[in-house]
Parts: sequence; C-alpha cells; structure tokens
Amino acid sequence: MRPGAALIHGLHITVIDTTTGKLIRQLTLDTTRRYQPQNQGLPEP
Repeated sequence: MRPGAALIHGLHITVIDTTTGKLIRQLTLDTTRRYQPQNQGLPEP
C-alpha cells in the first residue's frame, strides 16, 4: 500500500501519492446519489 492524501475542495476530491506527488484519482461527489445504505436495520443474531 502506498501513502496517500485526499485533497478536498467542496465536492471535488483529488487523491495523490504523498511520496511521489503522482495523481492517483480525481472525482466529484454527486449530491443526488446516496453513497451509504440508509436504514437497513440490524441483522438478526
């Protein structure tokens, strides 16, 4: 695994390798999308 950092500005995210400065990924969050499950309840024991 390589060390990285996420640079966040509003909805825009840039992920870079902190050793080399190389760009790993750029993305923009979509405010109309749910990224996490909502109210799915707890599983039965």
